[in-house]
Amino acid sequence: MTPGSLNPNTTYQYDKGANITYKDGNQYTSYNAHFVKQVKDSSNNQIYAATQDSCGRTSTRIRGGITLKFEYDGTGAVNKITDITVPATPFVISTTISDDSGSRLVEVQTDKTTGNVTTSYYPDSSYTKETLSIISPSSTTTTIKKYLSDAKGQAASIVSVTTTSTVTTISFYRRDHKGNITQILDGNTNGNIINKIVYDAFGLPNA
Repeated sequence: MTPGSLNPNTTYQYDKGANITYKDGNQYTSYNAHFVKQVKDSSNNQIYAATQDSCGRTSTRIRGGITLKFEYDGTGAVNKITDITVPATPFVISTTISDDSGSRLVEVQTDKTTGNVTTSYYPDSSYTKETLSIISPSSTTTTIKKYLSDAKGQAASIVSVTTTSTVTTISFYRRDHKGNITQILDGNTNGNIINKIVYDAFGLPNA
């Protein structure tokens, strides 16, 4: 039993180095220090594998039959993710530009199946802009999110979605004494409660 977990019936096992060796029926079979190199399911089939570069960062990862390669910029932030499942035809699924502190500024993601491209801009923590370019049928959707904060944290948000026209959604947030959002209010009309969030004794949202 794991109090505070989203699944309190989860079972864990650890080795002497405090590495997880068993969780949810899966076996964590190989480590490099605390870096997980391989995970197998209850039938002893590999479901996850990873390698490291010379700096100890994730270099490649295999999961769900897909192999990804990770590249990094000078600050150590991920700046390119490539699908190398078929080595002869690598496909770049994500490129990222970060500032000197490693925070994302621009991220471009490409869907390998559809070719649709999502470009996201993060000028600061209170504003994001996302543009989705769909190949077929051709269309572009731009989503702008603005967040308003006070001493407790996020207090309100304004979300504008533009395709052929613009729809703007305004939301206000009620928080508890810890700053956790407990209610979301409709700011477009009469302030009705549109969502409630309840937390358990460990501060996790109840499903």
